[in-house]
Amino acid sequence: MPDHLSALVACAVYAGLRKAELFNLQWSDVKEGELNVVSRADHPTKNRESRRIPLCEPLREALSRHPRRLGCPHIFSNPDGRAYNDVCKSLHKAAARAGIEDRIGLHQLRHAFCSHALMSGIDARTVQRWMGHKSLTTTIKYAHVSPDHERAAIQRLRYNSGHQVDTGTDCQ
Repeated sequence: MPDHLSALVACAVYAGLRKAELFNLQWSDVKEGELNVVSRADHPTKNRESRRIPLCEPLREALSRHPRRLGCPHIFSNPDGRAYNDVCKSLHKAAARAGIEDRIGLHQLRHAFCSHALMSGIDARTVQRWMGHKSLTTTIKYAHVSPDHERAAIQRLRYNSGHQVDTGTDCQ
């Protein structure tokens, strides 16, 4: 993956940011171990609310390696200092070099963040807050659980916990 995409992709897969949120992210939004997704007057978030996402170590490392452009507040900018507005070609080329034949978009990486967060055991309300969804239903729609995860999950199901549960049914 080209250097200019590495931190951007990390923000998509480790923070679940929307495309516009990625492109409008500023260095001042990264502080005290958090990524602040700021709803600005000129670039509001989709629901017009700001939110905070804790930085995980891989994202922290990707951002620390990402170069800053002198005098440019945006993290992801063109050589002339203007914020990116499209990285589709670069993303598709990187996917092709990695042997991924399907077209990959930033929104798919947002879905991947949601799916992996939920499959990792992070509670749905926390993932909802990180993604900036108003509704838990929307967060669940983003979740695509892998067949391997389903197979592993069913193996954890046990009824020998010692809990007595009344199912409300009478068998005779």
